[in-house]
Amino acid sequence: MTSSPLEPQILENAARHLQAWKYFQIAACVVLVYDHILTFSEEVERVWKKKITGVSILFLINRYVTPLLFIVIIDAFDDPIWTRSVCNRFVSFEGFSTVALIAICEIIMILRTYALYGQSRFILIPLMALWILQLTSSSIAMHAGFPLSLPPGFVGCIFTGSSTLFPAVWVTPLITDSVIFPLTIWRTRNFIKEHKNTLTIYIFSRDGAMYFFIIFLA
Repeated sequence: MTSSPLEPQILENAARHLQAWKYFQIAACVVLVYDHILTFSEEVERVWKKKITGVSILFLINRYVTPLLFIVIIDAFDDPIWTRSVCNRFVSFEGFSTVALIAICEIIMILRTYALYGQSRFILIPLMALWILQLTSSSIAMHAGFPLSLPPGFVGCIFTGSSTLFPAVWVTPLITDSVIFPLTIWRTRNFIKEHKNTLTIYIFSRDGAMYFFIIFLA
């Protein structure tokens, strides 16, 4: 038996949602590259001209691998050359590379919080335990993902999932950020009250708030 054709209204809605998702990916990539351009001079001064450390390596991986992954994902969304078999293999790479990059970003945020609290182990150990839980949960959830089945004529290699485990890919980093954010605000609040290096602490607080709310809204 052949499957019955989809109703025009269903196809129209599917096309609209697919197009919106493609625009979202392009917009995210443009904003990321624009941010890189705006902050490149600071990067040169504060990273490239300084001694290379483990933290700076993590920063550079997150800084440059992420836009490269975006470019590949955008191509997979729009290029009809991506066959079903190729897409099946690619979504696994896309999923686990996304988990890895998110984990790197979280490590940077954890180390930043650790520094704010005077390198306190009472801060580092619980946050690292939470990070390990996040990484484990996200990796397990990745196995529940698969390529999105699209109607004939639609183009796109898109990673999705229907299992109740799949949202853990995005929920667990949000939980980690929801712990880091109040810790950052609390510590910077105390520093500002004491008038200690107010500009630097203000930047910590501002960037932490912006990062949290962008991740939360996404």
